[in-house]
Amino acid sequence: IRLVSKDSAEYLAGKTDFAEKVRERVRTKLCEAVDREGRVLLLSHGLGCIVAYDVLWELSHDEVLAPRYAERKIEAWVTLGAPLGDMHVRKYLKGADQQPEARFPTNVISWYNVAAEDDYTCHDNTLADDFKKMLHQRLVSAVHDYRIYNLAVRYGKSNPHSSVGYYIHPRVSKIVNDWLTEHLKP
Repeated sequence: IRLVSKDSAEYLAGKTDFAEKVRERVRTKLCEAVDREGRVLLLSHGLGCIVAYDVLWELSHDEVLAPRYAERKIEAWVTLGAPLGDMHVRKYLKGADQQPEARFPTNVISWYNVAAEDDYTCHDNTLADDFKKMLHQRLVSAVHDYRIYNLAVRYGKSNPHSSVGYYIHPRVSKIVNDWLTEHLKP
């Protein structure tokens, strides 16, 4: 990881406060959204999926945050190009060293994972099998895995990890549109 993605390596195992600063930025925005008492769809890409997972875990289990946020639900979490299926990455996730009842976030209702063919960050492109214990513990109602072709091109070469390619893909558009349509009804 350190050779391909220095920011991911620093986030996962660095010796600086980089990870905490990144989590704080995400946590602040997510808490603002949850505090508005509205419905929340969380969209994350690449390393942002790891950060989002860790923040969701903190909101579920941290002794300071959990009393206020553990029962607040994120209705839909969409992960794009998520490295969360990698067993080495999972060892670094918040809660990985906890007992089964405290290992996972408890505040996601539905999880939609979208992985592009040949996207190196999500080489293990299914998450339902890796997080099935969340389903068994009834911590999430569903984990949906989708495979797509990310047709983004950069400098004349295919870029299957491109966030723009994910965002404009019809599958991602359908997930977001369906959620907005369902939740904007009076």
